[in-house]
Amino acid sequence: MEVKPNRVLLAILALLLGALGYWILISPENPLTSLFRSKISDTGARVIVGPYPLEEDFLLLRRNHVQTVVSLLDARLPYEHVLLQREEKLAKQYGMRLLNFPMSSILGQHIGDDYNRNAAAAAEAVHRETGKVYLHCYLGVHRVKTVLDLLQTRGIDTGLYLPRKSERSPQAQLLERAQAEFDAGRYHAALDILKQSALRDIPALMLEGWSQYRLGNMAAARSLFEQALQMDPGNTEAHSALGSCALRQNDTGVAEQQFSAALQISPNDAGALAGMGLLRQRQGRLVEAAKYLETALQIDPRNEEARQVLAKIRAKR
Repeated sequence: MEVKPNRVLLAILALLLGALGYWILISPENPLTSLFRSKISDTGARVIVGPYPLEEDFLLLRRNHVQTVVSLLDARLPYEHVLLQREEKLAKQYGMRLLNFPMSSILGQHIGDDYNRNAAAAAEAVHRETGKVYLHCYLGVHRVKTVLDLLQTRGIDTGLYLPRKSERSPQAQLLERAQAEFDAGRYHAALDILKQSALRDIPALMLEGWSQYRLGNMAAARSLFEQALQMDPGNTEAHSALGSCALRQNDTGVAEQQFSAALQISPNDAGALAGMGLLRQRQGRLVEAAKYLETALQIDPRNEEARQVLAKIRAKR
């Protein structure tokens, strides 16, 4: 039987459209999906909510001391299976724990008998966590809302949806501006912006501390990091930051104490691993230093100081 050319073209077109649709689904950062994705909620809450996190989002979450990511993606859906695999790698890279409670939903319509059961299990898991949590589904709209409703009945502090940047609180906008100046290397400008804010939460303290650190003001930096640690004794970044200050001041005993404390809390914390590597290099324990630095770079390949020190160690060996 002869196949008509128009049927062949329609079949090819259908395959191309299917492939395009699949690519769109596994690429949440694409312009089309971005129109429908919610934004990450205000980051001051213990439970931050939003859409599937891209790598830039993991950076934001790490800066805001998120320890656990609760994903509502369902690996039974082919595209979400791919996204979950990516998320597992990113969570490990940024030293976060990933919990998965599969909930299938299409345009807000629940699929499967386990939807409500897994929503309740996700809410219970978030309730048990003592540190900050990022809760998300694909778009950060329907499935997340189901779990949020359960959390809010327990009185748990959850972030509010802020779809547009103009709707962020004035304090959150100041912190974003200060972070942008810091990322550009303008540390004095970052400090000037932070002075305008009455907010003294952990993200603000840490950003001010790192700005002082980069400017060489170790006493001021240590004071700020200590304040953050008093507010959250389990904050690995604050421990690592104090270790970095001590190392800069050649106080190797305190540096080891702080890096060890961070690694005891989070063994995959890239900053603490790199710090311990720099400390071991300073102590002349080059084999140990190389191992720490190699592990740190596997988790966070962008640490240029760790890369340069590791290259010097390898050159000597």
